[in-house]
Amino acid sequence: MEKTLFYNFLPLKAAKNTRRVAITPRRVTSQLIEIRDDFPPPVFPTQSQPTLTKVVKEADILTTKLTILHHEAFDYLFRYWSMPDVENVLAGHKHYVTVRDNTGCDDGGSSSSSTNRVNEPHWYNGPSEYIKKGDKIHNYYLNLKGLYRSRRIRVGDSIELRWDVTYRYIHLKVVPR
Repeated sequence: MEKTLFYNFLPLKAAKNTRRVAITPRRVTSQLIEIRDDFPPPVFPTQSQPTLTKVVKEADILTTKLTILHHEAFDYLFRYWSMPDVENVLAGHKHYVTVRDNTGCDDGGSSSSSTNRVNEPHWYNGPSEYIKKGDKIHNYYLNLKGLYRSRRIRVGDSIELRWDVTYRYIHLKVVPR
């Protein structure tokens, strides 16, 4: 199931015939809807899910927030979330997420036989990791304060992220420039 915003640009026929609607300007409204397909969405193995790659900008470092555009948020995150969670974010509230940093892990951190602590993924969760709707209508911010503090992220580095459908957290990997 895919989630998208439905914009109502045209008035209903009954409202069009009333005189008051003709005098007052029309206000465009949007509503979150869920599109149900005939077939279920494809199930990807955990390692081959679609990955969103973002290049870090100077504003991202100063605010410790990664900017995610509207269509990217819907394609890579919101399509896997429940409707109440997406509505919560669209209403302007924070949605706290757990982030798994796989930077430096040999196999994505999935090996349990790893004895070296460097190869283990880092987990970030708590009040400083959340996604929130931005000031502009088509932006969302993924706050990654813990990641920015622990990693030496510079302008031009890439951050690859994807949503884990099974365990409901964000896989993240920092690729230096």
